[in-house]
Amino acid sequence: MSKILKQNKILILFLFSINTLLFSQSLNLISPNGGEIWEHKSSPKIIWTSDKVSLIRIDISFNDGVDWENISLIWPSAAREYTWYVPDSISSECKIKITDTSNDSVYAMSSNSFTIREQSESKFILVLGSSTAAGVGVTTNDSAWVTRYKKYVQQRNTAVNVINLAVGGYTTYEILPNGYVTPANRPSPAIGHNITKALSYSPIAIIINLPSNDAAYNYSVEEQLFNYSVVMNKADSANVPVWVATTQPRNLTDIQRQSLMDVRDSTYSIWGDSAIDFWSTIADESGKIVSTYGSGDGIHLNNAGHRILFNRVVNENIPITITSTNDIIAYQPTSFKLEQNFPNPFNPATKIQYNLQESGFVKLIVYNTLGQEVETIVDNFENAGLHSTTFNAQNLSSGFYFYTLQVGTHRESKKMMLLK
Repeated sequence: MSKILKQNKILILFLFSINTLLFSQSLNLISPNGGEIWEHKSSPKIIWTSDKVSLIRIDISFNDGVDWENISLIWPSAAREYTWYVPDSISSECKIKITDTSNDSVYAMSSNSFTIREQSESKFILVLGSSTAAGVGVTTNDSAWVTRYKKYVQQRNTAVNVINLAVGGYTTYEILPNGYVTPANRPSPAIGHNITKALSYSPIAIIINLPSNDAAYNYSVEEQLFNYSVVMNKADSANVPVWVATTQPRNLTDIQRQSLMDVRDSTYSIWGDSAIDFWSTIADESGKIVSTYGSGDGIHLNNAGHRILFNRVVNENIPITITSTNDIIAYQPTSFKLEQNFPNPFNPATKIQYNLQESGFVKLIVYNTLGQEVETIVDNFENAGLHSTTFNAQNLSSGFYFYTLQVGTHRESKKMMLLK
């Protein structure tokens, strides 16, 4: 008898667990979930996930969840998104709530408040690059990292637009400014797809993604980095921050893959916090594409590879940290200003000045065009104010060098030319 009771107990527990599994319901609100800025007359998406919920009701609060107004009485949960036409209301205490129409106890709402505000002038993030940025390798354009990023930015802040100027086959030469005279047997700047065109939008940020064509054409590491410095200086003159993606892996020759890795390392060294990792995970130790992330041609990345790049860009918080204020918080300058060395070109000594708005631990380091450290000029705590130091390159050969000022986690670099 005890054996039968034991078996019945096991059966009851089994049926209970099956019932719980079959009929447990859940809703999870993905967006808006706090910090978004949505403008009047824009059409962002309310996005969620659900489990075993058929229909939902969508409501909004303009006072942090105290009162609620209905957006949609009935909407299919399986749709997992609802395109909403933002009304003419102004509030920085907005929240969305989705509720199972058959069970009010099953609901989800924004973890933190988001903002609805009047329309403002559009802001732009510009992308310069070649085939990867242009979306080659993915099965559909929606899977390309730039397209994903554009949707992400628009969902977070409807006033910011991502404009993609990338074209397949481009190198560091095509993105040089209008009028720049390139060496013989090198491409000329691509008018309409270069730094000049990007700056014409008065962007709040620029992202450069040039994966591998320079190495494939056997352009030297030095000329690639020099071209980057020309572009960066042009943007710096316009007070526009630039993020540079590292090179990407590609199934090239040993020498060409070494060039990719040299430029990758130099990008990290010279541009520091403004460098984006487009290498790790998708590259093997030799610099070739990991097959899991390749499109099959040995050059481009597949959907999974593009998703990694998208996540890396998102993690950079380019160009702003989205807040719930009424104004876009644009790129914030760091607590120092690095000046151009003088004289430049120089032989053998030059003066470097920098201004600290706050006291802090300072490093001033000179790198060669391979990103290798040449000399640490300053490495100590310094008070706020204007500082000046002299760099003597008596023992160095002629060529281009970069000097980088680091204060805390912030870096700024400029190029200089030693001409003996």
